[in-house]
Amino acid sequence: MYVTYYTAIGNYQIEKHLHSNLTDYPYYNNSSGNYESTDAVLAPTKRLRIDLENNILYSNDYLFGNHLKAKIRPFQYFYLQTDFLALKEFDKVDDNYSNISLFNINLCYDRIRLEKFNLGWVLGMNYMGNDVKKAGFSYGLNTDIFIVNNVSLYSSMKWSLINSVAVNEFEILCKFHSKNYFFSAGYEHLKIGTPTYDFISLGGGIYF
Repeated sequence: MYVTYYTAIGNYQIEKHLHSNLTDYPYYNNSSGNYESTDAVLAPTKRLRIDLENNILYSNDYLFGNHLKAKIRPFQYFYLQTDFLALKEFDKVDDNYSNISLFNINLCYDRIRLEKFNLGWVLGMNYMGNDVKKAGFSYGLNTDIFIVNNVSLYSSMKWSLINSVAVNEFEILCKFHSKNYFFSAGYEHLKIGTPTYDFISLGGGIYF
């Protein structure tokens, strides 16, 4: 129990980074990412932050979609994330489009909260709509790396099982930040049972 707790949650008595403050937005001071050392300021800089992001997904002329994300950060300790993934695929045989929709809601905890790097886990559930209409338990990891001024890398992996079928998601994005908004470009991969889908992702977001 102790090993599991301290591995997943950490020890707040000896791990100073766990007390890092949540920033207004990445690079607000041209240096810090999502978190800022408690030594840098006299008081926490942000009590509540909402991150909104939307990305257009393109695979080919017959397969494309949209990925909408929202992160609600009530403070620096954990946050809630919701995702809505909507895909359209053209069926040449039936000469029409089929729709795939996937909704995620997760509790997220950043186990490491450094100024240039954060790494955490996510737990929650997802729901596949359309003809499936089934839900499943999901878990995964995500990270942000703030490599140079105004540029960061984001990566996320989630695994799930819906109706005894594996539903796995992976994405990696490069983000360019400007004040409280950003532009992003990257790659997304989705596996639903046997079929796999690969996309180029382009979009952006804003911090409130």
